[in-house]
Amino acid sequence: MFLPPDQVQMEWDEPRLFTFRTLTVGSYAWRFVVFASFAAVFALAGVAESQRRVWSAATAVLVVLLASGVLTLFITAPPIQRRITISRDGINWSPLVSISGNNPLLRLVWCGVWTRLEIKRVLLLPPGDPGNSFGYGLMVIEPKYASPGTIGIANQVSLDRLAQQLSDNGIAVTVGAQELPAAGKKGQ
Repeated sequence: MFLPPDQVQMEWDEPRLFTFRTLTVGSYAWRFVVFASFAAVFALAGVAESQRRVWSAATAVLVVLLASGVLTLFITAPPIQRRITISRDGINWSPLVSISGNNPLLRLVWCGVWTRLEIKRVLLLPPGDPGNSFGYGLMVIEPKYASPGTIGIANQVSLDRLAQQLSDNGIAVTVGAQELPAAGKKGQ
């Protein structure tokens, strides 16, 4: 997230729209609930104001749907591009470009970190690998007690150098089918 420059070991910008391409069914369901909530609130407000008959019913429905859609997009849209940072302590990400602009509260929602201690292992998939349908590398992070997370790796980042850096930090790394032991686990 917000690391001093002397702690940054590697850093890159994730490919644009990666987070949009990897949305799950659950994240779409959550966004639909937010959209429906906004629509319900706006519809109730419209009914309360219906005695004035300022708009026709079709215009009112259009305004409710449009306003709900814009607010849902503004609040729940993932970042267009993230900055990924590897440090001694773990893997950080923060929004580089976001639909919500520079709103600090909404930007903080999309920041995150996996600490070295909570990472079970990292799987690096080069482009063209059977588990990777993208034109760039993928980093699948398998935490010890949570669901795996995926990060896009820009093409200019060397997967071998990234694997070595993670391994030197004590994280078990697999590149495709080749496993590198974590530095802290050598000789055990």
